[in-house]
Amino acid sequence: MAIDSQIKRYFKKDISYMFFIVIVVMVSILTSLNVFQAFGFKNQYLLELFHDLNVLLGFFIVVSIIGIALLELIF
Repeated sequence: MAIDSQIKRYFKKDISYMFFIVIVVMVSILTSLNVFQAFGFKNQYLLELFHDLNVLLGFFIVVSIIGIALLELIF
């Protein structure tokens, strides 16, 4: 069995599965941004940009989790 179908069976709706994939992509982007930041970018503009992107991606992750909860539990 493909891992795609194994994960998909945990969700009732296809849109919830798509939100889950979006969460996985955003977490991987967050991880890569933090790794790049840890390697010592000393440019103040880049540090501020990485911080802003971390906050933005964190917000979208929370919104996606709320979206999955609403779609799976209520609808």
